Amino acid sequence: MAEKLKYDGTAVWFIDSERQKTFHFSEAVDKFKTVLFHRKDKPVEWKSFEDLKEYRIGLTHGYSYGDRFHAAEKKYGLKIDISPTDTLGFKKLLKGRIDLLACDLGVGYWILNNEFPASQRSLVTNDPNVLVENTVHFIAPKAQKDSLDKVNT
Repeated sequence: MAEKLKYDGTAVWFIDSERQKTFHFSEAVDKFKTVLFHRKDKPVEWKSFEDLKEYRIGLTHGYSYGDRFHAAEKKYGLKIDISPTDTLGFKKLLKGRIDLLACDLGVGYWILNNEFPASQRSLVTNDPNVLVENTVHFIAPKAQKDSLDKVNT
């Protein structure tokens, strides 16, 4: 809606090369750490993106996982499964349809604690490695004449 100039701006967004073509970005308003959630009975060990090619990784539609991750996805042929919501991604993880779910650490535990019973959430943990650490920003469309003022306020 902001891109169509129906809104003056929107929050919170990661900086990525595609969005930079269309939007001005504010200074960082917060920092998100995307980690890989997995079932406790199926631990994961990885040090580089290449190590992830043996796993089925759940992502959420419309989210950016950073240019480095998306480049690694192509370079190493990572097996990606897209879900429309984080909650559905957790359901797939619990059923074993995916091995890993990329999700913000705080958001992931909020979803587990608020949308799943204790018997299910006790089956899931997160890998301590950070997949992507990104700042998030308020964005305003470049096509709007005063948008630069809005992100600098």
